[in-house]
Amino acid sequence: MTDEKKWKTFSYPSSVATGDFDQAQLYDTMMHEHVVNFLNGYSTNILAHGQTGSGKTHTILGPKGCLTDVTSAEIIPEFGLFPRAALVILKSLEAQASQRKSLLTMNITETNFRVPVDMMNKRDIKQDPVTNELIG
Repeated sequence: MTDEKKWKTFSYPSSVATGDFDQAQLYDTMMHEHVVNFLNGYSTNILAHGQTGSGKTHTILGPKGCLTDVTSAEIIPEFGLFPRAALVILKSLEAQASQRKSLLTMNITETNFRVPVDMMNKRDIKQDPVTNELIG
């Protein structure tokens, strides 16, 4: 390993969020560190895994409909991990806009019965049988 390369050790959460966590507590406990790392140049991936109906979408996005009535860039108590993180990241990038250019891409994909669905556009994602490229 050369001096130019820096290795980062990753660790996984040693706790589980219980039903008495609200969305803000969940973000502070499970997501804040990932957002800080992202803003420092590291790629970030959040995975919600569990049985159907266990609350994965609620955890990631918030309750059904909470994103459709948004009228400002303020975090509301119902927001899940993704909209909270997106707003924190966007506000940080906006504050640094005069100092650097940024390109931000985000994606939410649900895999159900091995069929990936783009949650932001609600369309099935197909796989090219020749190239294995995902096409959405």
